Amino acid sequence: MRLFIAEKPNLAQVIAQALGKHEHKEGYIKCGGDVVSYCVGHLLKIAPPEE
Repeated sequence: MRLFIAEKPNLAQVIAQALGKHEHKEGYIKCGGDVVSYCVGHLLKIAPPEE
C-alpha cells in the first residue's frame, strides 16, 4: 500500500484520478491498494532564526 498526502482536497482528487479507479471515503480516497489523503489549513510555519 502507498499513502499519498496532498496539500488540499482538490489535489487529492487529481492524484486519485491519475491512479485510476477510486472510491471516496470520509477524509481519504481509496485507489485499489493505495490511499490518497489530504490536509486542510496550515500545517507548517516559518520559525524565527532564534528557534
